[in-house]
Order: sequence, then C-alpha cells, then structure tokens
Amino acid sequence: MYQLIYYSTASADLTKNDIEDILNQARVFNTSNNISGCLLFHESFFLQILEGMR
Repeated sequence: MYQLIYYSTASADLTKNDIEDILNQARVFNTSNNISGCLLFHESFFLQILEGMR
C-alpha cells in the first residue's frame, strides 16, 4: 500500500468551475486505478491525500 500527501498553490486565475473539473477528473482516474483520496482546497492552496496499491 502506498500513501502520498502533498500540497500545491493554485494559479491566480483558478475558478470554481476549474476546481470542479479537477475533482471530477480525479474521481474518474482514481476509481479506474483503485486509488482512494481526498482533495482539499482553501484560499489558494490544494492539499491532496492519495492511497493505493500502485
């Protein structure tokens, strides 16, 4: 089992729709690759937690 936690800074022009698109793409990818995770966004920062066998 692998675990990964990281954070990043969003670009200044990021919109709510962009965040929703990122989340939807992550859900599709993670589901098809047996990865669980959590994506948090606050102010201009992302925190992502991923866990899976790959």
